[in-house]
Amino acid sequence: MTCGYISRDKLFAGPKGTFHIDDKFTWDSSGVVYAIQCTNARCGHIYIGETGRKLKERFREHRQHVIKNTRDNEVASHFNQVGHNGVDDMSVLGLQYKARLLTRKLDEQKIIAKLGCVLGQGGMNTDLNFPQLLN
Repeated sequence: MTCGYISRDKLFAGPKGTFHIDDKFTWDSSGVVYAIQCTNARCGHIYIGETGRKLKERFREHRQHVIKNTRDNEVASHFNQVGHNGVDDMSVLGLQYKARLLTRKLDEQKIIAKLGCVLGQGGMNTDLNFPQLLN
């Protein structure tokens, strides 16, 4: 189910900046920092995440949260808002490979800050662990 949602863009734009994608990703890619974008024409909000597992496994979890409208989940909350079409508005994109967990987590935070993907500012992320990166 994930394959139809994967974007193959090489340049990814957020509310505050852009990110150039050098790698190629498939639904079997693992060790990935990724973006989920709302494809709703009136929206375009972005969520940045990371996983050591296959992208299809992690994205399947995101889709299930949206389908079940899981409480206290930033992705599910966004795609279940009025005017949105749930999983039909979701697109996933690999941004970079990072095998090591700490490196992935740090780069995830840097990309959230660089693109401006914070809740209320054009994004869905609520867990920016390094707020000084926003400056």
